[in-house]
Amino acid sequence: MHLGPKIWKRLNKYSDKLTGKFTISQFKENLEFIIKPFGAKVIIELRSLSKNKLFAIGGEYDFSTNRQPITIFLFINQNKQQIYLSKKRKESFLFQLNQTLQHELIHKFQHAKKQEKFYTTQYNFSKGSAKRGLSSMEYLAIVEEIDAYSHDLAMEIIYYYPEDNYKTILNNLSKYKKLYTWNLYSTTFKGARWNHIKAVLLLKTYKWLPLIKEKFL
Repeated sequence: MHLGPKIWKRLNKYSDKLTGKFTISQFKENLEFIIKPFGAKVIIELRSLSKNKLFAIGGEYDFSTNRQPITIFLFINQNKQQIYLSKKRKESFLFQLNQTLQHELIHKFQHAKKQEKFYTTQYNFSKGSAKRGLSSMEYLAIVEEIDAYSHDLAMEIIYYYPEDNYKTILNNLSKYKKLYTWNLYSTTFKGARWNHIKAVLLLKTYKWLPLIKEKFL
């Protein structure tokens, strides 16, 4: 089941609740109202972000609970006492929120299907001369994460490069600067031998593209 259209419809319907200037508590309340139907709650944390970065978004699926099992983490620059989203920033925020929410919902559907086998298998790789920590690689090599991150990558391709040929993009990923999921994988595994993971990630991305193109935008 792909909930992309329902998520976009609700985000767009209530986007005015996220546009303008809010206290942090007001923004949290509005955001939770919007995403609650998808089993998600919100935690806002103050962080030290880069000077021009207003926010960052993360997510987590807790398979041990049935009630609101998804948490959306919104990291706000610790120097900010209020949240202000212009129309331009709102569009970026809504895309990242949608992407994160769908990522965690994929994990929810995976767990419903696999139960005790959920999150127990990863693809093989060799650390080689990679400088990144082994734990980061092991996380990105987990079967369920590759499934979810390939969906993230497909969303980025369609959202940021809707007019480009998808096969051309997949064959020249490093030339496309807004493919943040690819950057995450290629940076994490730099120096490692991860051909199998790369092949699976790109194949799954390719399979997601037509479904997202039809249902997402």
